Amino acid sequence: KILIADDLPASALDLLRGEGWDLDARTGRTPEQLANDLKDADAIVVRSATRVTSALIDAAPKLRAIARAGTGVDNVDVPGASARGTVVMNAPGANSVSVAELAMALVLALARHIPGADAAMKQGKWEKKKFLGEEVREKILGLVGLGRIGQEVARRASGFGMTIVAHDPFVSEQTAAQLDVELVGLDDLFSRADYVSLHMPSTDHTRRLVNAERLAKAKKGIPIVNTARGDLIDNPVRNNVENVVNQIRGSTPVLAPLVDREALKVVGAVYSLDTGRIEWLPEPAKIVQAWLERPRPPAHCPRAISSQSRSSSTW
Repeated sequence: KILIADDLPASALDLLRGEGWDLDARTGRTPEQLANDLKDADAIVVRSATRVTSALIDAAPKLRAIARAGTGVDNVDVPGASARGTVVMNAPGANSVSVAELAMALVLALARHIPGADAAMKQGKWEKKKFLGEEVREKILGLVGLGRIGQEVARRASGFGMTIVAHDPFVSEQTAAQLDVELVGLDDLFSRADYVSLHMPSTDHTRRLVNAERLAKAKKGIPIVNTARGDLIDNPVRNNVENVVNQIRGSTPVLAPLVDREALKVVGAVYSLDTGRIEWLPEPAKIVQAWLERPRPPAHCPRAISSQSRSSSTW
């Protein structure tokens, strides 16, 4: 039995049903309902809405696999799962291009004041001079995180003629050089960049990475695009940032204290977005299926398959 706790496309469900698995695919369950439904489950598949806690793992004696249909596993208790010998897996890279295209779309939207101009047009106003934009050519894009998504953004930004600097403690100078990216310190990145795009996981080292102290080193009104996690930006950071576009996966209400909308120059900024691609979602289903076909590992042999190794160092 495989429990599907969050929305997945029909293609992913059909793949698992075709292999003979009994699927329990329902969304919106409470933790108590999930705990009860997990009693006889071999695997659980989640996206962002469901948190797989130690309590849920303890309530599932047969659980062999926890799969997150997306990048990162920050909503899964990985240590708790590993202690039980339950594999944790995700789909790193599966939606990298979609997120990278979204990030570049937001950079261009901010450069050309598209949200504000759109809002004005819908109010029957034609304010061409007010929303005069700028070229991104020869502007400096600072990428905080140069993993799979960050590298895809770098390739696209390069096509627009942007100069790219990046900070990532896990990426070598050689890898960065192949992308024509200069690796710099985080404070240096904020002081030099004309635009900043965030591409790292939410960890103890990265939460509130964008704070008032760091922004004090940045150019006034620096646009920041965050297609990663909302808590990368510190709550008090409001008036120092004129343009903030946040995508918070499955947790839009958390954004409210992060952004003072009155302080934003771009009216009607995008506060929550989907990456726009669903074709990649069957990939976690394939991974789950392949893992469940293997012999069950002994309980004393913990395993975890995830991209969280990038979170173990100081950013």
